[in-house]
Amino acid sequence: MQSRVTHPGTHLKDVPKAQRSTPRDLTHWLRVCENREQALRRAHVESGISMTALAGELSLSVARVSQLIAHAEASRFAETASS
Repeated sequence: MQSRVTHPGTHLKDVPKAQRSTPRDLTHWLRVCENREQALRRAHVESGISMTALAGELSLSVARVSQLIAHAEASRFAETASS
């Protein structure tokens, strides 16, 4: 059993890739996304940043952040349906 634990690289295969990666912050998403709504959605969904934290960082209400994320989701589904 000890040989399995100390074998280099074995543990990384057992952990899903999404959990191995370092979560990105809102600044990263604002830089790489085409608009603020998409950046908020990706920061919330992919990085797991709470709406409260996003609202605090942008000086918005949590309700407004929720609306922007919902709009980004709707836009995303509309683009997928039209393709």
